[in-house]
Amino acid sequence: MKLTDLKKRIFLWAAVLCLGIPAIPAGTQASGSPGVEFPPLIVFSSPPSTVVLPQTDIYAVPDTEEDIFFHDGWWYRPWNGRWYRSRSYDKDWAYYSNTPSFYQQVPPGWRQSYKDHDWGGNPWQYQRIPYDKVQKNWKGWKKDKYWEKQHNWGVQRPGQQRNQQPKPGPGQGDKRQKNPGNGNAGKGWGGKDPKQKGGR
Repeated sequence: MKLTDLKKRIFLWAAVLCLGIPAIPAGTQASGSPGVEFPPLIVFSSPPSTVVLPQTDIYAVPDTEEDIFFHDGWWYRPWNGRWYRSRSYDKDWAYYSNTPSFYQQVPPGWRQSYKDHDWGGNPWQYQRIPYDKVQKNWKGWKKDKYWEKQHNWGVQRPGQQRNQQPKPGPGQGDKRQKNPGNGNAGKGWGGKDPKQKGGR
């Protein structure tokens, strides 16, 4: 067989293979799980701020209708009964075969607790944490139990006087966030369940 004939055959097989691969519609993302649908992209005008959920090291994005969480270096989101994760908050979502273990600590009513500034019946002066601060510091904060030791997650503990405000969070100065946004399973501060204030 001549070399030119071999080249032609290789070219033809390559063309057949390329034509046999279905196109991926805009807004979807490829992954190694055939037959799995992927969630629509969420467009952010800027990287999202988060709030850390009390008694956890789980960061939630409160200003979207869709649940998005950051935990241990990964972004997670549920969609259509499945879970997806990515190293980025806005792209490259890949199918995650199980419910993330951290999700057991996410109270069903966390969004309502956020809106009400109330965690398990106690005032919750949460800190909105800029994206870059979370990315830079989450490992150290987790290792040092930063939120527990310094800020008690912004929750006013039983017996704490009302005029005793939690210490400001990273990059917050003395400003307190009073502007609620939008949010989801576990127990709240003092063992009370925040879902009394709202559901998933």
